[in-house]
Amino acid sequence: MGREKGLLLLKIAAGIVRVDVGSWDEVIVMAAPAEVVVLAAKRQEDTRQKLVAREIRYDGGFVVCRDVNGVPIAR
Repeated sequence: MGREKGLLLLKIAAGIVRVDVGSWDEVIVMAAPAEVVVLAAKRQEDTRQKLVAREIRYDGGFVVCRDVNGVPIAR
């Protein structure tokens, strides 16, 4: 798992999945195989689909990225 500004990068068998995490700025490094559950909505931007995270659960806890209306939570 890696990170770019505003994105969570998840490495899976099919490739890299980019998830928009809004203003979440924590850096968490997990050793494989780590279990990560992302509650996200799919959004269409031009010709690409984008995953927008609301909540991320991982072995060490969870992070809420957006409120129920999809507004990023300030950190």
